[in-house]
Amino acid sequence: MTLRIVTVGSRKSGKTYLANKLLNSDNFQTDIMKTIYQNVNGIEYKTIIQDLHRTERFEALQTNHCRGVDGVLLVFNVSDKQSFKNCSMFVQDIKEKSNAEIILIGNKWEEKREVNLDEAVEFAQLHNANYYEVEKPETQMKEIFEKLVQSIVQKKSAVE
Repeated sequence: MTLRIVTVGSRKSGKTYLANKLLNSDNFQTDIMKTIYQNVNGIEYKTIIQDLHRTERFEALQTNHCRGVDGVLLVFNVSDKQSFKNCSMFVQDIKEKSNAEIILIGNKWEEKREVNLDEAVEFAQLHNANYYEVEKPETQMKEIFEKLVQSIVQKKSAVE
């Protein structure tokens, strides 16, 4: 079975950086798909990951690529309130175009925090998503990705 997963989020939220850490790469190009294999319960799944990078004025176009995806890594910058507010638009568009599992990721820690933990958790719960804050992407992204794939597989198994 092939699973399709995309990274979505506002400009400068860290989507590409997190995708690079997930794939142990320093040169993951945006808008290019990478394939990795993930083992869940003894079954190997082909997983296609696409980093949807757009300039700010084309952010809405990101979600056009969400049609029929299985999973979404929705990234926002905890130091940028607007990138968090934009998550509402992304979630709405994603839900219109797919029945994807969504993981909300709070990223970036260089600046003063503008989005508090409770606010992010509440948003995630409202949209039936899991929420993670990434401080150590080298280790956390693989775990987050594995949890997303497991959720997708469980959801697909329940439907069958």
